[in-house]
Amino acid sequence: MEYLKIFITIMLAMLTTFAVVNTIVSEWSNRGFILDIWKRFTLRMFAEVFSVLIIVIVVGFTCYFTLPFLRFGWLSLFVEGGGNIAIAPIMEGAKYSFQLIRILPPIFLFFLLVALPFFAKAEEEAFRHGYEDWRGIVIQSIKFGLIHLLVGIPIYAFIPLSIAGFFFGYKYKRAFEKSRNKGTDVYCSREEGVLASTAYHTLYNSILILFLLIVCIAMV
Repeated sequence: MEYLKIFITIMLAMLTTFAVVNTIVSEWSNRGFILDIWKRFTLRMFAEVFSVLIIVIVVGFTCYFTLPFLRFGWLSLFVEGGGNIAIAPIMEGAKYSFQLIRILPPIFLFFLLVALPFFAKAEEEAFRHGYEDWRGIVIQSIKFGLIHLLVGIPIYAFIPLSIAGFFFGYKYKRAFEKSRNKGTDVYCSREEGVLASTAYHTLYNSILILFLLIVCIAMV
């Protein structure tokens, strides 16, 4: 049984690695988009995102200790402690004593950091585009949290992730309305809203990935 879990963990790690590499390769002609998103980063944005991240973490820990019956996620069957399929299987490599395997997680995290704008934009287009009213934003935020159950997170984690989703939805709405107030048509305003929420989403994930990257490098 233990060997089966190791085999599945390796397969999941290879799958996520392929997804990241494939995204970078297929979007290489559009690599300028990465810089376009990074250029939107500001100190104020960082402060906002970091504050939301703290709230998400606090709510997450609160849910963890108050809702023990919701700690299960399907990835827990294969990776100790569970987590996100995009991260947890790869991070398992940092626990091995073999040096060659230990350097793989930080390499993967670096490429994931590069690919984040593309992943964030895909999620923002799916969950934010066209939802400018508060009711729609709330519903999409909950869906955003729940959809992450498919990638293996514990059930309780959809609650704090819904908070993050609401934050991104708010930023989308604000950018959309600001663009509309300038006389821009609805389509272009929605595109601007998506780009704005994508920038916040990317920075949010980048902070988490950078933290993991630092931890991995320290462990090598």
